Amino acid sequence: MQNNRPVLVSCKRLRTELNRFRKIHITSDDSFTLGRGLHNTLVIPSLVISRSHCKFRKENCGWVIEDSSACGIEVNGVKVGKGNSKNLINDDIVRLDALQEFVYKFIWPHNDIAKRIKFEKDENSSILDDVKIKFEESQNIEMQHIEDKIQKQKQLQVANKLLQDQLYAKKNIKVEELERSFGVQIENLKGEKNEVQMQKILLIKERDAQISSLKKEMDTKINKLMDQIKMHNETEAELAIENNSLKTKLQKEREEFLAELDKENTSKHELLDRLHQKIKEQEEQRLKEKQELENEFRIETEKLRLAKDQEMLALVELNKQRELELLEEHKKIKQRLEKEISDMKKESKNAEIQLLHKEENVSQAPSAQMRVVGMETEHQETKNGVSDENPAMAGPSYESSKPLADIGQMMETELQCSICAEIFICPVMLSCGHTFCKYCINLWKKNKKDCPICRTPIKYESRSIVVDSFIEKILPNLSEEMKKKREESLKIREDEQRPKAKVKRNGTTPRARNFRAARGTRRTSSMITISSDLPYSISITRPQEIPTVDLTSIPTPTPMMMLPQEVIVVEDEGNASQAPRAHTMAATDGATAAARRVTGHLDVPTGSNIQF
Repeated sequence: MQNNRPVLVSCKRLRTELNRFRKIHITSDDSFTLGRGLHNTLVIPSLVISRSHCKFRKENCGWVIEDSSACGIEVNGVKVGKGNSKNLINDDIVRLDALQEFVYKFIWPHNDIAKRIKFEKDENSSILDDVKIKFEESQNIEMQHIEDKIQKQKQLQVANKLLQDQLYAKKNIKVEELERSFGVQIENLKGEKNEVQMQKILLIKERDAQISSLKKEMDTKINKLMDQIKMHNETEAELAIENNSLKTKLQKEREEFLAELDKENTSKHELLDRLHQKIKEQEEQRLKEKQELENEFRIETEKLRLAKDQEMLALVELNKQRELELLEEHKKIKQRLEKEISDMKKESKNAEIQLLHKEENVSQAPSAQMRVVGMETEHQETKNGVSDENPAMAGPSYESSKPLADIGQMMETELQCSICAEIFICPVMLSCGHTFCKYCINLWKKNKKDCPICRTPIKYESRSIVVDSFIEKILPNLSEEMKKKREESLKIREDEQRPKAKVKRNGTTPRARNFRAARGTRRTSSMITISSDLPYSISITRPQEIPTVDLTSIPTPTPMMMLPQEVIVVEDEGNASQAPRAHTMAATDGATAAARRVTGHLDVPTGSNIQF
């Protein structure tokens, strides 16, 4: 058995004190530990080796090394790593330390070539040989175990001696260092006075005290080591005595065992017959138990089948009831959906009718504008006729008199944005019907998402092209002051729309606030009557623009009633005051006094020419 054990042979020359570790025999198959600690199987007293450095063990007819060192172990130049293991083969190079002081070659002689030749023997002789071989192996293992213990004790003694020598050497080195340090200090203090001598004496006393303390420490350590050596010697003697006693016992047991084997060989046939009988009885019992189990299994399967059939019938009945309930629910849902579809068709028809009305209203708006333009041309012709008949009245003061002023006032009041108090610039109509400047409503939407007048949520907005074209057509016929104001307001709006412009929180410019203060309190209305020296007066009703709705994307809401644009011609000035008020701005008329004050819709003075 020992010939099959592997050996670690040093590849380098070791120091004289470590020369005994030139060849390391791995004595145990389970775990052969190597390290500086005393608990290991092999103790190597070197600072390069860790306390628990590595472990050799046999696995699957092969040897494995497990690394547990701090610096790491290399096998054939490859680092194993702490906590990892690696299989070893014959002639592998194992480096245990980083300084390459302990480099070993792993040698494991196999006995594959010299296999035993098996001969055919009788059954009795083969059994005896097997028993003898096993008995010899067990005895050899026990003997080897005892020898391993003795070898460990010897290694511990050697390690203790090495540690003792190291402690003596350290003690001598420290004493020499102290003598040198204190000697230098004494030489430096020789030339001084009594105080220096006193210090010298104190230093000498300190040196002696330190030396004595070191000696005491070293002596205690040496005594401890000596005690340990004595203990190891005693244990070694005890182990030797135990080894001898065990050897004698094993020999006696071997002789007794061989005698018993000889006796048992005679009764071998009887035992075999008894065994055959027992095997037959066990087989009969097994067959009986098998039949009983099969019968029980059949009965249980029949019971389970009946229970499953009953459950399936109950499930079928439940499914039928559920299907009937689902059919009834399906009929109800179908009826409800048919009703909803019919309602939706009716609503879509109503929405189409309302859209047709809105388109008719939009088509009527250009005709109203044409009437206004026609009245302006008639007014111009009458003015030219008056200038031909009475040249004195045809001066510049008469040309810029009441009609243009009244039209300008009408535009400032009726075509005015409620946010900036200016005539609309790029007018935009909201979903509620109110119109504002595009820039003003964009500023308003940054803080709130509802209409500034009626406070309804803004669902959509559309460009009011009719109002924009109306303003552009009337502006050339106004006075120079109105044109200048319009140009100034357009310039200011362009400056405000630039990216670097700073906008106030209320969304209005300083000029707009000043203009609102200077303009005074005004009231917007749905119908305005323009009076002049002509034999007739013009009453213009502001329309609410019709929103464009995409029926594919927006659901058809309840439509709002939009009033068409009106141009009312009144024959006399006296009858103008009796014209009925047109409810074109229902949200503004229904607002409170505070809301009118915020939006600029205040009462008009009694002396103005605008009539409601």
